Formats: sequence, C-alpha cells, structure tokens
Amino acid sequence: MPKKSKFTIKNIKIPGCPGIYKMIDKEGRVLYIGKAKNLKKRVSSYFRQSKDKGVRINKMIQQITDIQFITVDSELEAILLETNLIKELRPKYNILMRDDKNFVYIKINQNEDFPTLEIVRKVQKDGAKYFGPKTAKWKVEKTFDLLHKIFLFRNCQLGIFWRGDHQIDITNKVIKYPCLEYHIKRCCAPCIGLINKEEYKKMINSIIDFLNGKYEDVLEKLKEDMMQAAAEKKFEIAAKLRDQLLAVQDIMQKQKISSPDQINQDLISFVVKNAKIFFNLFMVRDGKLINQENFIFETTVLTKDSGLGGMTIDAEIYEAFIEQYYVTAADIPNEILISEDLEEKDLMEEWLSNIKNSKVKITIPQKGKKNKLLELSQRNAENFATQNQAKFELEKTRTVDAMEFLKNILTENGLKIERSLNRIECYDISHLAGTHTVGSMVVFEKGRAKNFDYRHFQLKTLKKGEIDDFKSMAEVLERRLKYLSNQWLTISQHSAEALPQRIDGQYKVRKAKKDDLKDIFKLRKAWGRQNDWIKSPEGFFVLEMENKTGKKIIGVIALLEKDKTHFEITSFLINKKYKDKSLEDLLLKRILEECPQSKVYVLCVEDAKDYYLKKGFEELNIMPKVFEGGAQICKKEYNGNCLALIYDKYKHAKDQDSSFSSKPDLIVIDGGKGQLSSAHHAMKNLNIDIPMIALAKKEEEIFFLCHSHENGNLKLSKDSPALQLLQRIRDEAHRFAITFNKHKRIKAMTHSVLDEIPGIGQEIKMQLLQNFGSIDGIKKADFQDLRAIIGENKAIVLQEYLLAKN
Repeated sequence: MPKKSKFTIKNIKIPGCPGIYKMIDKEGRVLYIGKAKNLKKRVSSYFRQSKDKGVRINKMIQQITDIQFITVDSELEAILLETNLIKELRPKYNILMRDDKNFVYIKINQNEDFPTLEIVRKVQKDGAKYFGPKTAKWKVEKTFDLLHKIFLFRNCQLGIFWRGDHQIDITNKVIKYPCLEYHIKRCCAPCIGLINKEEYKKMINSIIDFLNGKYEDVLEKLKEDMMQAAAEKKFEIAAKLRDQLLAVQDIMQKQKISSPDQINQDLISFVVKNAKIFFNLFMVRDGKLINQENFIFETTVLTKDSGLGGMTIDAEIYEAFIEQYYVTAADIPNEILISEDLEEKDLMEEWLSNIKNSKVKITIPQKGKKNKLLELSQRNAENFATQNQAKFELEKTRTVDAMEFLKNILTENGLKIERSLNRIECYDISHLAGTHTVGSMVVFEKGRAKNFDYRHFQLKTLKKGEIDDFKSMAEVLERRLKYLSNQWLTISQHSAEALPQRIDGQYKVRKAKKDDLKDIFKLRKAWGRQNDWIKSPEGFFVLEMENKTGKKIIGVIALLEKDKTHFEITSFLINKKYKDKSLEDLLLKRILEECPQSKVYVLCVEDAKDYYLKKGFEELNIMPKVFEGGAQICKKEYNGNCLALIYDKYKHAKDQDSSFSSKPDLIVIDGGKGQLSSAHHAMKNLNIDIPMIALAKKEEEIFFLCHSHENGNLKLSKDSPALQLLQRIRDEAHRFAITFNKHKRIKAMTHSVLDEIPGIGQEIKMQLLQNFGSIDGIKKADFQDLRAIIGENKAIVLQEYLLAKN
C-alpha cells in the first residue's frame, strides 16, 4: 500500500478556470507543471483515493508540500505558458526532451540581395528561412557541404548590395575578395559581379526546394540549364551543371519511400526503456520521406499506469513530445500521425494551427498505408533504442563506472576520499621556452567533459623568461582555490553536505520555537551572556544535533532588525563541547540567507575578526549610527575591544564564478611528485582539504599524499577504465593549456599599435588594413579617406593617437 500523502488541498482555494499548476516540494523545487481547462477539477483528481494511481503519481504526491497556480484567459494561453515553464524549470516528474540545446538548423538569410546560408542553434524572427531542428550536427554539416558542391552559394560575411548592370557595393570588408572559395570553384563570386541578383535568387530557391525534398524540380532545372549552356557552347558551365545533376540523381536513388499523394506529414513513434523514451520522427514532404530524426526524452519511473493529469502514459508522452518539439520546429506539416489518441487533441490541433497559420490535423491511423508507415517508424524507434542502450552501457563503463573504480582503488591505497567522485578538476602548465606561461583547468563531471566550466590562467608571479613549473602550479591552485575560501557561502546551502562525517550525529539549522528558549538561555549563560532582553524566539535560529540519544540544541544565532535597512548578527554561540568552525559556518550561512537586506552587520571582538574576514566580511571605518549604542555596551564589556564588520551579499553574488564556486571531489595535477607537492602546499595554505593526485606522463604513474602524510604511488594496467579516464582528463588539460599558449603567442606576433587605441576593435582594424595595406599606409592616409571607412569620431581618435605616438 502506498503511503498516504500528508499534504491536503482542503485549505487551498483552487480556481475553476484555465491555467497551469505547479507541484512544489519542501525545498521549493518544482516537481511537476501541468495545464488544465479547469484547474480545480484537474488538481483535485490527484488527491482522490484510487487504486489506479501508478508508482510515478504516488511518488510525486508524497513529495508535494505546496501547489501554485497561474490562471489565463484560454486553454491556448495555458499550453503556451506550460511549454515555456517546462523548458525553463525542467521539473522532475515532467517528461523532458534531452539535449534540445544541441539542436541545429540551416538558416537562409533571405533578406539579403545575395543570401547566405549558415548553421545556427536558434530560430529567430528575422525574416530568414529555417530548416530543422536537426539532432546530429555532423549530418547537417555533411548536407551543407553537399549543397555547397551542387550550388555555388557564397559563404562569407561580406555585405554585398546589387546596384544593377553588374555593379555592386561591398561593406564589411573583412576578407580579400574574390576569396579562395571562388578560385577552387565553390562560389559564384557575386562580390565581383559575376552573377546578378535574379540568377542568384533562382539558385537560392533551388536550394530551398532541395531542402524541402523537391528533387525533381531541382533536377529538371539543372537539365534545362545544362542544355542551354551546351547550346551556347559554354561547355565549362555545362560540365559543372552535369556534376550537380549527377549528385542530385544519387540522392534521389536513396529515397526509397514515396507516395503519389502530394502530402506533408510527420509520423511519430516511441519506445520506453529504463525511464528513457526513444522517439523516431519521419518527415514526409510532397509524398516523399525526406528526413528521419531521433530524440530522447527522460523522466522518473514510467509504467503503463503512471500517466499524470488524468491521461494514459502513452498519451502523456505524445503530448510532451508534440509540445516540446513543435515549439522549436521550423516546419510544421499539415498532418501528424501518432498511435495513441490524446485527451486534448482538439486543443493540440488548434495550438499547432496557430503556430503554422494554417490547419494542422492529428490522426491516429488504424489501417492502410498510413498505419504501415507508422509501423515502420515504430521499428526505427526500437532500433534507435537498442543502439542507444549499447552506447549507454559502453559510455557508463568509460565514465560513471570508471569514476567509482577510481575512487575505490585510491581509497584502498591510502588516499582519503569521503564523497563520490562527481566533479574532477585537472590542471596543467604550458609555455614555450619560458614565454607566455599559462595554466589550464578542465572539469569532468560524471566522467564527461564540462566545457563551460573550463578556465585558463595567465601567470602573474613569474619573471620574464623564468621557467618554474612548480611555482606556476602553486600560483594556479592558489588563485583557483581561494574562491572556495572566499565564496564559502555557495559551497553548501545550510546543510551538512560539506562537513566531514562525524560520529556525533546529523546537524540541522532551523528557526527557533518558543520551546527552544530554555536551551538558548542555557547556552548563552554558559558563555556569560545576559538573557533578560530576550522576550521571544523571533529572529533566532538554532543548530540542532540528532543522534541515537535524541535531539539536542548545540548552537544559536540571531538576526536583529535595528531598522528597515540595518540588520545585525548577534548571539552567535556554539556549545563549547562542539566548538567547530564547520558547524559555525552552518549557522552563519543560514542567517546570511535569511537576511532580507543585501548588507548584514556584526559587532565582534578582535579575536573573532579573522574568522569573519575569511568569510568575506569587511571592517567598517565609520559605524552606522544605529549601532553606536550596541558598540558602547560591547566596548564597556570587553575593555574597548569592539569592531564593526559588514557582509555585502550582492557584491559576493555579482563576483561569483559558477565554476570556481563549485567544490571538486578530486584534483588531478598533470605532472609528478614536484608539481603535486607545490599544488598540495598551496591548498593547505588556504585551509582547504580536497583529495589530490598527480599523473606523470612517462610511466603513467599516479602519485598522491596518504592521510598519514606519506607519499603514495600507484600503477594501473593500461586497459583499466580508471586510468583511461585519468588520461582523457589529463590530455584534455594539456590540450587546453597548449591551445591558450598558442593563442597568446599568435596574439603577441600580430600585435600592432592599433591594438592600443581605445575604440579600435578587431573589425575596424581589419577594415583599415584591408583598405590601406599596412600601419604605414594608415599613418599616411588622408583624414577624409579614414572618415569614409570608420566614421569621423574614430578617425579623429586614430589620427590623434598616431600623431602622439610619433
């Protein structure tokens, strides 16, 4: 029997109109987002006693502590709002599209005289024509390359404007033209007037037809143009057209599925395996199957009876796909074929029709050609699931399993690792004979590279030409790890997650209750504090320890509101038996989070100053008047020993780096014992303790410091997944460091006086060099010529700077 939910909707006023509802858990996280024609009916259905509720529904209901509503004027507005919120919040119990950020589109910029084609990741309302989304970028690049061979469209950033009679204007002269593409016969060179605007537009229309699967039209046009070129004895052009013709015929031979009906359809099928949903999408345009795409959606445990919102699970899956796919699709067909009827089919059709601006029908075929094609789509979905499962098993061995094996083998050999290896950071140093020394930091999470979190360092402590890898590594680690020391507030959110395992018990910070006053008074008395001013527990928070003997309050802190803009931390005390900086941190973190103002103040004695400064507090030279009375009492009690400090939450949040503020579970150093020793020393200077190892290239030997402070070393077999994981991480850090070093060297070689001038960026620099050839040419240029290219203001700045330099 499933547990009965403690949450009840009896006291919640649920509107009886269209809108969306959000199921919230005790941490404030959104568990599920749904839409409804009538919110009251839909939400109430979750809490009716029924044996038909599946595992997924019961699991979710157990976690609900609140429900929020947003009402709208119509069901259409509800579906739009639901789609946007699901994409933004990605709730745990919704069925979610995976990797939609990796979608790519082919974009044709139709609002140009000579349109360009490009591969992009987002559809914008800019008048361009888009094709997609496509899930495999390499396939799109292959299609793009084929298009470029068949149709000689331009692939540059030049601004080309047609003025008639083969006259053109060029702007944004970032390259010399005609470029290499023209010379290797991959561009028709509109930049030098070799093709007019109308002919180029015809070519672009042929590309659009090609991407829409209208190959016959393209073939007919190519034949016609080839015959005409041959009749006019333009044999070179005729030969090019013949090659294009053969390429299109080759594609048509591969297109085996077609129908005499000139219809546009999408056929959608799926297979569920291990809480993953594997979709196959067939795109039929003008009766021909022109494309197939595969998608993966994810959610929690799925069973046949686990549909939410009153739907069958298959209907919910289809609805989730339609909402999340077609909101990103550049092309919506007239008909969508699926195998399960939808509860709100009419609403879905209306929503899709609104996006397309013409009628869209959702069909559930039972027999005939449509059903057979849907069955073929189903087989493709099953094949995709099987292939993906095999890839997943291989990837799991290389990543998650390798991380677990690495942790176990390092622990067995004496390295103290208390948490699972989720985040690994690796560091390397690169230089060329002591020049342009740089450091790199790469991040792997769950065994996979997390490129967004990569960082590089320009070394600041080395003298010119100095080679010292040990000193460089120490600097890099010190600069990186100081963020964990200074931005301690981001490491853990008032939980014991960042604390070492303690035998005493579990710890929790909570708001004080009236019943806690006795324990608060007792704790304050033990520290020699007066209690007569405390009338209620308001503003107090307690640190509660729970172990086998029960619960016990071992710490207290209070936030006093002096006035609406000034809040003071006071009564910050820990039971002397449990005096521990990490426990103090739990209380301080919570009080800083609870303070409604950005700035928080504290009055303290000199001995406590260092603790607060390490947490990001700053000493005040001038104390706000509202604290003067308290400061006088403090000085009297401690013989004039009283300081005022301030913590600015806004400043710390603004300066926060999402990667640097994440604590690694293991640090890997590219190098041997020397580099490890330098890095470890830098870490210890910051009072930070993170497991650290070094991987030496020559023998692929792992070095580390045991918890007994003895040197440890380890050799793993070459086929060990753990070693292969470390090698991938180490090689990636090496690549990232070398790339940045090379970038620095190239930048130094291409540095010119133009780089020093305010307002002269890379684009303007390229325009100047394109037009005047060199720095000397720019110096000799007439002011009127400079103004014509870069504008009057920049021309004045440029000439004044060059004159002053001379």
